[in-house]
Amino acid sequence: MTTDISKFTAAFGNDIFAMAGTQGTGVFIVLAVTDRGRVGFRDYTGNGDYRVRVEPLNDEAASLLRPFFAQDQAGLPKPDAPKRFSWKVPGQGDENRFSTICNADDLKAVLEIALTALVWQGTPGFVSPKDACP
Repeated sequence: MTTDISKFTAAFGNDIFAMAGTQGTGVFIVLAVTDRGRVGFRDYTGNGDYRVRVEPLNDEAASLLRPFFAQDQAGLPKPDAPKRFSWKVPGQGDENRFSTICNADDLKAVLEIALTALVWQGTPGFVSPKDACP
């Protein structure tokens, strides 16, 4: 079964697995694309820090994702947590994304938060690279 990727290409461009990020580096590794958006990560400093970025598909998806990145949700950082665990949210810096910086030890946990947000309650429309590259 193939997924119709037109809604994803309309939101993210022809290559839905290419994520430029704010600085336009284009070096993010996109792990997943769903009906809510996509998640990618990249080496941030070359010293073991990573940037994790979640781009919502649209404004509705951003609203659905927001609770997963709120600072007071169970399992997520509290307001007094170190800055490296803070999530930037859509609207900050005119960017439509959630993003954070973490070290290598925390990368798995941060990616689990991002991936959970994208697939919570069986979100339909997961796209694999095989679907995106006929």
